[in-house]
Amino acid sequence: MSLSTKHKIHLQVEYEHQWIHQPLDLIFKINDRVINVDVSGKNTVTIDKIISLQQGDHKFILCCTNKSVNHTQIDEDQTIIEDSYAKFTKFFVDDINLMQFVKGHSYFISENNEKTTSTTGVWANGSWCMDFKMPVYDWLLESLF
Repeated sequence: MSLSTKHKIHLQVEYEHQWIHQPLDLIFKINDRVINVDVSGKNTVTIDKIISLQQGDHKFILCCTNKSVNHTQIDEDQTIIEDSYAKFTKFFVDDINLMQFVKGHSYFISENNEKTTSTTGVWANGSWCMDFKMPVYDWLLESLF
């Protein structure tokens, strides 16, 4: 019989939420587990939670499902004047700043399954993702060396 080891992490995430006309619906998850649902319209959203996870592979996910043409202002030349988005400004796990990993190891999958790498947030409908492993310290060492 195999026993799985659970680890606790202290997750501290902050993102800037800019929007036009109505807020974006934003859901932060780890794998399929919902950690935070944001329909508040606040310009700065903070998530600060202790979370238990099994050892192994996992994924941080920020989903947006309701962005429409009303969330973007364009001029007569089709140039974007103002846009709605959510952009990470802080990403800590167990007091370790992971913003460099967010910038270099994350990706975005659009609702059409198109993948964009090295993104820091959500500018369209789809899911921002960053893969990681538990325990976090081991994953960080593997990723750095």
